[in-house]
Amino acid sequence: MEKIVPTPSHPRGGSLPSHRIIENLIARYAELVDDGDFAGLGALLADATFHGSGEPVSGSAAIEEMFRSTVIVHTDGTPRTQHVTTNIRVEVDEEAGTAVARSYVTVLQALADLPLQPVAAGR
Repeated sequence: MEKIVPTPSHPRGGSLPSHRIIENLIARYAELVDDGDFAGLGALLADATFHGSGEPVSGSAAIEEMFRSTVIVHTDGTPRTQHVTTNIRVEVDEEAGTAVARSYVTVLQALADLPLQPVAAGR
């Protein structure tokens, strides 16, 4: 039986299994970056350590600041990106209270002089 962990989007845990909650976390991350909501991103990852292209950062304020200082935001308040996550694999160990998740990401971007196209990809 899978343990249901309360999250901001499911305060009472709902009926979602742990792997689905983690998949939703991945999707929410992509939405927040594409919306340029770095405060929301910091709140979402407040208890996490973020490993990106630079040094790992931990905690809400540090994660928010890292995104604010590295992501170009345009006049509409967004980076004009669309993150597409695929090949999501989640392995949950309910007994240990741990999980490992992996996915691929392709980042698309459109600007006034740039049609929608891939600008980054990774795992």
